[in-house]
Amino acid sequence: MSNRTTWVGLAGGAGVTVVGGISASYVKFINLQNTKARMDCGVSGKRLGAAIHVGGNASLAIMTGVSSRANVRGLTSSGVDFAVDLGAKWGDILKAGGRAAQGLKMLAKVSDLPTLRLWAGSEAGKALVNGITGDLSLKHNKPSFAMFSIPFAGAGVGAGIWYEWQKVVAFDGARAWNFFKPRWRLIKHMGKLWLQMVQIPSEDGTTVIVNFREDVWGHDTTLEVKEPFLKGWSTVISGTVKNNCLYEDKSNGNVGKNAPPGGGLNMSWRNLAGRWTRKGVVACEANEKFGVGLDAAVGGKSVWETDDYIKITTDKNGNFGNIINPGNKWKK
Repeated sequence: MSNRTTWVGLAGGAGVTVVGGISASYVKFINLQNTKARMDCGVSGKRLGAAIHVGGNASLAIMTGVSSRANVRGLTSSGVDFAVDLGAKWGDILKAGGRAAQGLKMLAKVSDLPTLRLWAGSEAGKALVNGITGDLSLKHNKPSFAMFSIPFAGAGVGAGIWYEWQKVVAFDGARAWNFFKPRWRLIKHMGKLWLQMVQIPSEDGTTVIVNFREDVWGHDTTLEVKEPFLKGWSTVISGTVKNNCLYEDKSNGNVGKNAPPGGGLNMSWRNLAGRWTRKGVVACEANEKFGVGLDAAVGGKSVWETDDYIKITTDKNGNFGNIINPGNKWKK
């Protein structure tokens, strides 16, 4: 096996979309030889098994024979024979002990990219990947691909949930947003209003600029939200991606303290300046009711906008007040 052309990926952090048996997953791959090298891909195809993750919330993917993004173009896995009885081998590997058994025990704990890097960089991890590629007959002289759910250690027969994936696409920066849409909501948590975004198809550390829109028939009006954490006042609202969720940037001090699970932007620390008109920004009145949507930009480029709205009401000062609908439901 060539570690240089072998990639191990984790799906689940940015979500899995399933419609009529056709699935699409956002997969974060790292190179087995250089675990700092990363490649983000979209994987779509017809599902062969039930969408059940046994003992975890992620799926493991393996690509072989891939030396660059160019090799991924047009990569399919049709015809790969996923032996269902491979699930029975997990128990045998554990009983035998050795590096593969150690790798399997660690694999059961893999749930994020840092843990995947640690596992894939270990000798036990490399030994297990080598064994899996052999069992699945993956080739190293041309691009091959396989993906399966991560079983818990000692799961035994039936632990593997197998798929046949038809197409793999390597993303380049903002292109991922065209395929995988975040989920978002406004939520009250510990007396504060938070904007949450999850399943963001961007790497950790990416800065996302968020803009609010007001639902107006025929066209949307831009809502100006003051960001007091920069020098002076600014209407630019930004957050940082971590584990596919949006968090307050560390430079904002303790603003993100006591955030709800999954992080978010603390809107209670920001002011709703009003709506933008031809005459400038006009303050919102007290107890107004209207719908708000979102735009997102990465690297100065617009990458995503919502096609749905959350209804809110302003408070007595025309600032963000209460959430009318959908409350704590996630929006796509």
